[in-house]
Amino acid sequence: DDSFSNDTLCLAFHHGWTERLREQIGAGYDNNLLAWLHASPGHPNPTSLLEQWGTLGHPWHPNYKTKLGLSAAQVIAFSPEFEASFPIVLCALHRQYAHVEALAGTTDYWDWWQGHFPQAAEQLPIERGLLTSNPERWARNKAVLDYAPELGLGSPTIFWLRAAYRSMARMQDPDFAAAVKVPCLVFAAGKDKIVDSRAIEDFGVRLKVGSHILLPGSSHEILQEHDGIRQKFWAAFDAYLGVRDMAA
Repeated sequence: DDSFSNDTLCLAFHHGWTERLREQIGAGYDNNLLAWLHASPGHPNPTSLLEQWGTLGHPWHPNYKTKLGLSAAQVIAFSPEFEASFPIVLCALHRQYAHVEALAGTTDYWDWWQGHFPQAAEQLPIERGLLTSNPERWARNKAVLDYAPELGLGSPTIFWLRAAYRSMARMQDPDFAAAVKVPCLVFAAGKDKIVDSRAIEDFGVRLKVGSHILLPGSSHEILQEHDGIRQKFWAAFDAYLGVRDMAA
């Protein structure tokens, strides 16, 4: 247990850190740290400063500074209470070890991540990007196939291709869509790389008793997408059926 020595180092460093902050703040802000931070937009990370300087842990807990296996130099270099700062190239946490909660009305995490890191979002694994942009649902389905590969689809047969080409030729007939008598709602995925969304839209336009909706941010598997896209799908689906209580 090295908590006593680490706590001693922490208190000594914190005392010196406090004196440096007092010198930087000066009398102009009446020694008010928050007022100084608010008036100093050039500070690299005010939140980090408040957390590292203002949070000393739980002094009544005997092991709150315990960092077994680290030298004093490493403790100082890697601990937040010593104003530590070091780069992290990439950090990943498997979803089975994390639980995420959000307040009602909070922006979907995937929408936020795509908006802030568009280049990274474009670098998804090819097989994932073909079907869905949601990493968790893609990983779940992949885990099922890894465990039971016999559930996966095999390569298309000659007979399957022949039937597919016959169906496509029939649906391309201008009179086919107009002849459909059953009301239907057709969805197209805007980022579909498996089928041509334009062909789906062209078919939807020709329907006499149906309509079509394009979901711009969706890959091929719409219901395997992130919640923001799924909610748009179910809202349109329920509205088309006249359901009052919208599906989640």
